[in-house]
Amino acid sequence: MMLRRRACDASQYNEKQIIGRKRGTLARVPLVAAVRKNQRWSMDFMRDTLADGRKFRTFDMVDDFSREKPALEVDTSLPGTRVVRVLEGAAAVAARGNRQ
Repeated sequence: MMLRRRACDASQYNEKQIIGRKRGTLARVPLVAAVRKNQRWSMDFMRDTLADGRKFRTFDMVDDFSREKPALEVDTSLPGTRVVRVLEGAAAVAARGNRQ
């Protein structure tokens, strides 16, 4: 009986700590709008399931100025080394485009 009460008290205490915790009060700085192509890219990971139950992931990149997609990678697994390879490839293509 004593163990149950302590466990209950501990869970209530942790809940109060989490709910009552204040977040940092840093001032938010708005993002400056991109004024040229390849100045800033936004990236996102998404996950979905096929009709047969297999899961797949996507790694999407969008140029914030032109809304073009410099890269889109889809597979059942996207390890960090592969994401780095995609980023480096997109950066190389962007660098070639800037020289022309």
